[in-house]
Amino acid sequence: MRILLAALLGAGLAGVLIVPAPGSFLVAILAALPAFLLGAAKLAMDLIELVRADLIADAALLVALGASFIAFSTGNLVAIFTLLALAFSTQVVRLASTRRARARGA
Repeated sequence: MRILLAALLGAGLAGVLIVPAPGSFLVAILAALPAFLLGAAKLAMDLIELVRADLIADAALLVALGASFIAFSTGNLVAIFTLLALAFSTQVVRLASTRRARARGA
């Protein structure tokens, strides 16, 4: 599910960069809303497993996406892009650390 979140947020970031200004808000919202819902579901599953790194990554994802929803109301595209990038990085860093631990055999 973390790969799906990273892909969804990456597509939102690419859309914000590629699509001109009025349409880029729609692309950002269409990427952020399902990512927020998936992130909330992932956090609920992580609360059962109690893996600290997963809990931190998913909580940071929800905080960044929640702040981006506030930034949508102001219309600040730089803030929206920055918060989407932060949400994307929370998932990518956790994915990379998980893959690295598997490669070491831990």
